[in-house]
This record gives sequence, structure tokens and C-alpha cells, in this order.
Amino acid sequence: MADDEVFALFASLAIGLVAAGSWYLRGLRAPRPRARGGRTALLLAPPAGLALLWVVLATAAAVEVRTDVRYQVLFVAMGTIWAFLLPRWLALVGISYRDDALERHNGAAGIALAGAVLGLVLVFAGSNMGEGPSIWNTVVTALAGTVALGLAGLALLTGTSLADAIAIERDAPSGLRFAGWIAACGIVLGRAAAGNWVSTGAMMADMTRLGWPVLVLLALAIALERPLRPRVSRPHPALLTAGVVPAVAYVVLSLAYVLLLPGWRGNG
Repeated sequence: MADDEVFALFASLAIGLVAAGSWYLRGLRAPRPRARGGRTALLLAPPAGLALLWVVLATAAAVEVRTDVRYQVLFVAMGTIWAFLLPRWLALVGISYRDDALERHNGAAGIALAGAVLGLVLVFAGSNMGEGPSIWNTVVTALAGTVALGLAGLALLTGTSLADAIAIERDAPSGLRFAGWIAACGIVLGRAAAGNWVSTGAMMADMTRLGWPVLVLLALAIALERPLRPRVSRPHPALLTAGVVPAVAYVVLSLAYVLLLPGWRGNG
């Protein structure tokens, strides 16, 4: 491994260990809530996402990565930043890992954060699919996809009452709906990020050409928020119809889109 790769490995390990330690120390020390679904999802989402990332690295990454476990460890270490650190951006819109999901025992916030973990890791996993001359090409691609995912998430949460429904009203269907939506966006952007490295321009062109369905998912989510959100006449929407069904629909739509696409850039 080159010097910059060794540095990236140890820097990622250090940042990832601190972020993961904070995640689990807070999560395991918090008083046990009566409804444990949100906290369970929070604790299980990062290892599930990182396990999926390792599968991608071992099967669909560059040949050098697939055949050298050191590079797999490097990218999993980088992936911990996407799994444990970046999901905390939801605090910008009032959905806090520490304050809401743990201290206030807000299960809806826990589910929403777990969905953010999976969405972010899916983007990073897709960025690792294909050949490239440098690990930094993967990082640049992952950052581009992450910014796109973050902007879409901010547009949904600030353009609707979804953040309040999750953080203030503790509405579990809203948390589940958001989790399914952001995971679906992660699937689309992860696929848009996949491909053999050609150039920065080609990567950005593919991100736009293949990632546009995120805007469709965003428009659909905004349209559904008004009829599905909690209201005075219906303070507790049904978990199945207002949470499970739309969340599954988002994921199914994104998977259907990805499966209909041809091979990624430079791979037929």
C-alpha cells in the first residue's frame, strides 16, 4: 500500500473507532425504553450496513480490492464514517441521535436515523463498485453521492412537517416512512456512483444521468406527506398504511429502477 493509503487507513480507523465508540457507548448506556424498536434499529443498522459494504468490496470492487484484504479493511474503515458519523447530520433538522433517539426514547427518531445509516452506506458501497486508479477516486465519488443524498434529505425534511412529526410528535409511521425513503435514495445514488473510473466529468455525468429518480422520490414523498402526516383528526396514523406500505414502496421502486439499468460505466 502507498503511503497515502496507509495514512487513510489509520486515519479512518481512528475516526471510525471514536464515532462507533460514541454511538454504542451512548446507545447501550441509555435507559431501556419500553418500546425498544427504535434503539434496536439504531444498534443493528451500522453493522448490517458495513457487512453489506464488505460483500460489495469482496465481489464488485476493483480487482486489487477484491484480492487484497488490506484494501477491504481500508474501505470498511472509511465506511464507518458513513455509518456512524455522517447520519448525525439529521440533528441539523432537529432529529438528534443523543437527545431524541436515546435520552427522550423517541422510537421514530431511532428508526429515521437507522434509515439514514443504511442510505449513506449504500451510497458509499456503490462508489466502491468498479475499477479505478486510486482510492481517492472512490472517495470523491462517495462524497458527490453523499452531498446529493444530504441535499435531497434536507429538502424533504425542511419542505414538509416530517421532521416535526418524527422529533416532536414521535410518530412511528413518519420515522419508518423517512427510513424507507432515504434507503431508497441510497440505492439509486449508489447505483449512479458505480462504475469504472473514467474522469471526474464522466462520474458527475453519470451521477446526474442515473441519479435523477431521487427527484421523483422526493416529489412523491412530499406529495404523500400531507395525507399521511399526523393531524388533529387523526393523531396516530396506522403504522401499516402510513409507514410500512410507503416505506416498502419507495424501496421497491428504487430496486426496480436499478434492476432495469444496463451495466455500469465502462462495464458494458
